[in-house]
Amino acid sequence: HSWQAVAAGGTSIGNKGMMVAAKALSLTAIDLFEDPDLVKKAKEEFVKRRGANFKYIPLLGDRAPALDYRN
Repeated sequence: HSWQAVAAGGTSIGNKGMMVAAKALSLTAIDLFEDPDLVKKAKEEFVKRRGANFKYIPLLGDRAPALDYRN
């Protein structure tokens, strides 16, 4: 998060913004669950825009994390 988002956290304007974002995400999820064709079209558009020769290259490469956080 940006420092602006952190600074707004816990304030009334920050809480209102978070609620608007949560509602937008929730209502979008409902739209997707109710319309499988929309999901199919979105996936097709994603693959088209990504391109046929796309190769995922992780930012961290193939190295292990700096710490063993799972133990």
